[in-house]
Amino acid sequence: MTEQKYVTPGIGRYPSKRNLPISKFKQSGTTDPPSLYEMVGLYFERVITTAMLKRIKEDIRVVFERDPAAKSVFEVVMCYPGLHAIWLHRIAHAMYKRRWVLLPRLVANFSRFLTGIDIHPGARLGEGLFIDHGMGVVIGETAELGRNVTLFQGVTLGGTGKEKGKRHPTIGNNVVIASGAKVLGSFTVGDRVKIGAGSVVLQAVPHN
Repeated sequence: MTEQKYVTPGIGRYPSKRNLPISKFKQSGTTDPPSLYEMVGLYFERVITTAMLKRIKEDIRVVFERDPAAKSVFEVVMCYPGLHAIWLHRIAHAMYKRRWVLLPRLVANFSRFLTGIDIHPGARLGEGLFIDHGMGVVIGETAELGRNVTLFQGVTLGGTGKEKGKRHPTIGNNVVIASGAKVLGSFTVGDRVKIGAGSVVLQAVPHN
């Protein structure tokens, strides 16, 4: 007989392999559906944890790809503040998207204390971001970073005043911003742009 399966509300959009089998919880042979607590637990195990591990592996791969000083996975996980800042930001950003106020800021402040990197919980970071060294990096609330961006120490993605709404830059894909560069204002830096060390950028930069 085909094993009966139950799907929690809102999870039906995922592939069937992520459905929740009765046998996971009820070894006695009963076909009663699992409790909400059990279903949430398995959802976290199969969906959230799997996605998190995949992203963590990708983050580590990015470090090895762009930093020749990286020697081992253990070293990267334990000793790269840019990586720690990105991981903590994901936690803070998830809270921020739920319109929580204090807790995401506390996580961001802890991250800044731990890493020297100040990322507002509202900032949107694309996949493949690499923050090298990282000390003094500042990323504002409405900043948006595309894929495969590289930031070096002392970079600021900030605003120019007290304006409301979108007030920080949007960075394209495959952009490199070198040490001490300041990109200030609400404009777009195009794909494949390289911004030199110590530069101050106050207007849009076209794609390279």
